[in-house]
Amino acid sequence: MRNAMGGYTATDPISSVFFNPVALTTDQLNVTDRVLANMIGGFKYEDIVPGLSFNLQYGVNYLGYDNKTFAGKVVNSGSSSASLRSNKEFRLQNSNTLNYHRSFGHHTIDLTGVMEYQQSTYNYVAAGASNLTYESFMWNNLAQGTAGNPSSGYSKNSIFSLVGRAMYGYKDKYLLSAALRRDGSSKFVGDNKYAYFPSVSAGWVLSEEDFLKDAGMFSLVKIRGSWGWTGNEGIGAYSTYSAYGNRVASFTNGTSVTGLVLNNIGNPELKWETTEQKNLGIELGIMNNRFTLTADVFQKDTRDLLLTELLPFYLGGNPITRNVGAVQNKGLEIALEGMVIDKGAFTWNSWLNFSFIKNRVQSIGNSDIIFDNNRKLGGGMSPQPEFIVRPGDPLGAIWGLTYLGTWKPGDETKANEFGAKPGDARYLDKNTDGVIDAEDYDVIGNGIPTFSLGFNNTFNYKNFSLNFLLHALTGFDRLNYNNAATMYLGGDAREATNVQIKDRYIPGVNETSNIPAFSTTNRNFTQSTRFLEKADFYG
Repeated sequence: MRNAMGGYTATDPISSVFFNPVALTTDQLNVTDRVLANMIGGFKYEDIVPGLSFNLQYGVNYLGYDNKTFAGKVVNSGSSSASLRSNKEFRLQNSNTLNYHRSFGHHTIDLTGVMEYQQSTYNYVAAGASNLTYESFMWNNLAQGTAGNPSSGYSKNSIFSLVGRAMYGYKDKYLLSAALRRDGSSKFVGDNKYAYFPSVSAGWVLSEEDFLKDAGMFSLVKIRGSWGWTGNEGIGAYSTYSAYGNRVASFTNGTSVTGLVLNNIGNPELKWETTEQKNLGIELGIMNNRFTLTADVFQKDTRDLLLTELLPFYLGGNPITRNVGAVQNKGLEIALEGMVIDKGAFTWNSWLNFSFIKNRVQSIGNSDIIFDNNRKLGGGMSPQPEFIVRPGDPLGAIWGLTYLGTWKPGDETKANEFGAKPGDARYLDKNTDGVIDAEDYDVIGNGIPTFSLGFNNTFNYKNFSLNFLLHALTGFDRLNYNNAATMYLGGDAREATNVQIKDRYIPGVNETSNIPAFSTTNRNFTQSTRFLEKADFYG
């Protein structure tokens, strides 16, 4: 992979490999240096008056990291370059809790008030240079090269919360709890900054009732239910404001002028995304609570989803974040925990849980479909975003074409209508217009697991301990772009790294294969069921 002068041959002249892999490992460098510091403190004052306590907690988190990159002349088309980006994140959290707990005969009350403040600050500065005079300096002396455009950024957001909760118990068998929280986020403006989130729950310990006190193997029988609202403010710090960026325009006289263009469109009407959750559960204790079983059925309805969508091109085509639509999640969770073996020096504790969940988008406002531009995965191989939001589908719906295999002998006339021939890839023409394009895309998979399983075991023998965990997720799909990249038949011909290519369609030799032939008329769409796989795993 070197030329007659001893230097690297950057690209293969017959394009069997797009770039020299040895050069990629020796002629470029990416380094990240990190500094992390945490400080946690506080104090607790108990029995200010009988049953009253105050707890103050404070946390400070600092993360500083520098991203350094260097590319030599071989991998950077004859001009070495380097860059340096310095990042700083600073987070504060303060929690103040006042609690009052008292028992009066068969009655127990617990009152709690919380005031909490969180703040996050981030800033960076970056610089780069090309045409480095001395490559050995890399990013340590950027002034030796041709300076690039420097950049910097800053963001800050905070949340202020007030929480009040009251709990009441009678004879430890009738339980009631109610809470109200008020959250305010700097990401919203005006009357939308603050929102209220109530919740209530109740429980009944049946095993304390006379008719179940002698319930044999059951040492605990409890049923409970809850209802409440929670909020989400998971958007960018300044999504309510419009953001502008630089753009260079060239006019007819050949001059270039730098101007401003609108990037993201601000939306001052943004408000909290809210979720209403209803839950009904049962708890069972067996053999004096040596084994416990809990089961819950739940339903979560999320409204005013915070989603980013692209406006039509006639309105500028810019992204804007909006509160649109609703999503429902409902399912079942079951957990079993117990001491399987307790022989003094040797114990085995096991914990098993599994859950089923069904996710469904109920509405997205006035739109028929929203493309999720925040999760593009194809690295240039996909012409459209891989995930969409559409009523009736799960929130992680995968968008793509349906692959029908290859055109076979005898299909010449039909294949010719699509500009193809036997051996070329064949896709479903959903709208039957004779063209494979964006109108033929549809939901081809689901990116959200529908079943999860966890099995955790801990073995102890005297001073030795062994733990192992099994985990499984099933009922979801993925687009395998690693496989697609080796079968793409592009300029970087990686087919030699994939054994499947030996089974490709070969005219007159292997005409039953559904792996396309080497053909100048073949069209490869990686965003299709050809590269869609079940993502289920057990490990």
